[in-house]
Amino acid sequence: MSKNKVAFKSSAASDSYIGLVTQSHLKRSMQEQEQDKESHIEVVSVMMVDVTAEATMAEMERKINFLMKVVEERDHEITALKDQMKACETVESSQTPVVKATDKGKNGAGKPTTTTINLYCFSLSSAARI
Repeated sequence: MSKNKVAFKSSAASDSYIGLVTQSHLKRSMQEQEQDKESHIEVVSVMMVDVTAEATMAEMERKINFLMKVVEERDHEITALKDQMKACETVESSQTPVVKATDKGKNGAGKPTTTTINLYCFSLSSAARI
């Protein structure tokens, strides 16, 4: 009977050990599954961040290209206005009134006569803005 008792105790101890090992294995398996889920979430998270960053960069690139076009158009407008101003200045300087010495006494009062010429230079684009 003592052999049976020892065998029973040994069997019970073995069953307890197997139960502990099984529980430990289950815990490890569950932890690995949770880690796999977490790492999967991290991968998805990183992928979403990459997609979001790419979309943001693409949007910024479109905005920068638009602004560059606007600046280029404004540069052309400024250049055209400068050319127009130079043309007006050239016209004004070539059409300044000249009072001749013989014309000074012809107005009857003995005062010199002066003539004022107002020149207005407009282009169609600048007149349309006004």
